[in-house]
Amino acid sequence: MFFKEGSAHFSFIEWDSSKTSGFAQKIEYSFLQYDPEFLKKTEEGIGSIRWETFKISYRKKTGKFQTSKQPNTIEFNYNSLESGEVSSNSPSLLLESLKDLKLQEIVLQEFRERTQTIRFRRN
Repeated sequence: MFFKEGSAHFSFIEWDSSKTSGFAQKIEYSFLQYDPEFLKKTEEGIGSIRWETFKISYRKKTGKFQTSKQPNTIEFNYNSLESGEVSSNSPSLLLESLKDLKLQEIVLQEFRERTQTIRFRRN
């Protein structure tokens, strides 16, 4: 097992569902706590590489969306990516290091994603 129970990944997509095209962004957060046995075996196998126990990872893709010809499908075309991560052996130090998180911005040539939409009925 790589991760301990409690590790989580969250993903949010922002777009205006009342339109057929326009601005969109996808934000992803991951909180990871590596399993101590996995870390021990990795360090024994690789040697000089030392991994931290906790990690928070952040990614934000920005671009445009448009409805697809396929029913209930949205196409997202992202053209930029911001990302960063921090790691530590202590949860409190991990959270403290978030204030110094430096984000890298990358221009994407083209990154496409298709997402099925879910229709909600209002009562």
